[in-house]
Amino acid sequence: MSDATEAEVLAEIRTIARRDLGYGGRIELDDRLVGDLNLDSMTLTVLGVALEDRFRVILTDVPPDELQTVRSLAAYIARQSAAGTGE
Repeated sequence: MSDATEAEVLAEIRTIARRDLGYGGRIELDDRLVGDLNLDSMTLTVLGVALEDRFRVILTDVPPDELQTVRSLAAYIARQSAAGTGE
């Protein structure tokens, strides 16, 4: 997929969290991935791989401190998608 918007990425994060991670709570842009959503290294990996597959971006080269919130993750993926640098 090219040129994904932050809203599209957010929707996909919510879908993956429900479907693959069994997360039943609300997910908002300002939620911290570890602190608020209680994701651990395994669930972060599952989320990251699913997002990489869906949006054809690469997340493994991003320092973890840059992707602390749902907003920062969605914005990063949207930027990479728009730039076409994911593949």
